[in-house]
Amino acid sequence: MTSAGVSKLDVAGVLDCSESKVARILRGGVGVNPSDLDKFLDLLKVRGKEREELKHLGKEAKRRRPPTPWGSAVPDALRKYFGTEESAMLIRAYDPELVHGLAQTENYARTVIQASPLHRPGDVPRLVQARLARQELLDERLDSAHPPQLHLVLSEGALWRTVGGPDAMREQLHHLAELTKRKRANDKRRTEPGPVIVQVVPFSAGAHAATGFPFTLFTPPDGKVVAYTENVTDGLFVSEAGRIESYELTWEALMTSALSPSASVKLLDTVARQL
Repeated sequence: MTSAGVSKLDVAGVLDCSESKVARILRGGVGVNPSDLDKFLDLLKVRGKEREELKHLGKEAKRRRPPTPWGSAVPDALRKYFGTEESAMLIRAYDPELVHGLAQTENYARTVIQASPLHRPGDVPRLVQARLARQELLDERLDSAHPPQLHLVLSEGALWRTVGGPDAMREQLHHLAELTKRKRANDKRRTEPGPVIVQVVPFSAGAHAATGFPFTLFTPPDGKVVAYTENVTDGLFVSEAGRIESYELTWEALMTSALSPSASVKLLDTVARQL
């Protein structure tokens, strides 16, 4: 790349992403989608047979993911969840008890995972690693020209639940607030909402549409929404149109009980100071 007179900044400009993501691509830590690979090869002026071979390698690399050190610790039932999460363009989630896994700090995630008697102690480090790997993948997608939207709603009670102790919880609340400050890579002036929205349902809201019913809504590129709920032993995907309509109505009603994004961030800061 250097011999072609192309810098990381040049590549970042063409791919509309950060230089740090370019560095991860060059190290082989991040995959490249076909359209970005075409732009990259155009920039390097790669033509003919060499270009076709590189595009073929790109397809093969995407098809065959390397094994991970945490793979065997993840239950088979969760693999579909991870795949659905990875491809979604919009993720909407409500949880009255905990911060969503995609927004958890390492300390918070470890404490939550350790608390479950269903996890073998030896699997805890790998399950934490798996959760952080999901976050890294989301970070890479948030750096893209067309990032997904992550919209998290949680109960005020989840803010006061000192998972891991006061220091760890303050770290977690600050992390949530920082996530909301992310900008879209192609929106330098921030004229549209950022890719991460966090809202809190305050205690003062009382009973609301989703009371007692945590759930997640995934919207894939084809726009067909899928809902997900889970209990102690099972996770359930819901795709039937009539049932999805019920989830959508519940989400819309939930929005009337939640604080605005800006008021929610203020509450995060307030709770962090008082812990």
